Amino acid sequence: MRACGCCEGSVVLTFAAVFPGMSPNPSTDVTTHRYKRHRFPAEIIAHAVWLYFRFPLSLRHVEDLLAERGIEVSFQTVAEWAAKFGREYARSIRQRSRGGFADKWHLDEMVVAIKGKKYWLWRAIDADGYVLDALIQSRRNKKAGLKLMRKLLKGQWVTPRVMITDKLRSYDAAKRQIMPGVEHRSHKGLNNRAENSHLAVRRRERGMIRFKSAGQCQRFISIQGPIANLFHLQRKTTLAAERRESDGSCQAIPILQPCRNASSSSLLAISTTSRESASTTGRRPKCSGHICKMEAEALPSKPA
Repeated sequence: MRACGCCEGSVVLTFAAVFPGMSPNPSTDVTTHRYKRHRFPAEIIAHAVWLYFRFPLSLRHVEDLLAERGIEVSFQTVAEWAAKFGREYARSIRQRSRGGFADKWHLDEMVVAIKGKKYWLWRAIDADGYVLDALIQSRRNKKAGLKLMRKLLKGQWVTPRVMITDKLRSYDAAKRQIMPGVEHRSHKGLNNRAENSHLAVRRRERGMIRFKSAGQCQRFISIQGPIANLFHLQRKTTLAAERRESDGSCQAIPILQPCRNASSSSLLAISTTSRESASTTGRRPKCSGHICKMEAEALPSKPA
């Protein structure tokens, strides 16, 4: 995703993007309705959902982490929060990031065993490692490749400049039919970025003792990808000198929490708190309302 140049700000995702046409009247506010009758505040619920989908943690691990902070909640409640609010968070994130990814797409598939039957998890990421979309299918042919590419085009609204895959012929056959003008590079070594993106799903699969059904797998990966994109740190693309220089002025700590402002009574904010601004002003820095990613030009320049 393209950066807005405000690494120390917070990223605000309004629920108006998810529910268009909703009245700003607090009596009909979506967030108020969604969190109604919940014993815990929205900040705790959002933090629990973020922990579960961002890190390879089980429901009981999230329960223990919350208990360490004095929040007594059962793992069954965490599962209900993840199912209820995770989809809304992911949907809002996808809509705000639509069309903002790199123009080089990596497509790959991995096998997933569910109840003794083989399924294929098709995934697409961009050149920076951000997950574009994922789809679980029972086949590994041209029809499955077409379904993935149609889902990508429908979700991103743009076509890629280059598409990189392994040597599976289904990609080339599907690409010739739906995107004939896109450059296609088919080589096993060029697709290591997509291969590495499967590791997060493999770790979660082991932690969950395998997926119970194809529907459960699809629901999980459709939420896990967008939430992971927001906290995707480009450590390898940052020079050590620039990282040391930026550590003194901006220490980004991602937090998933709801907040309020004058224009909308309740919204979802993914905040990155600056250590320096917090220590000097004692207040959270303002944001520009975009999904941010630290790029080379946004980092402090080297001293002459």
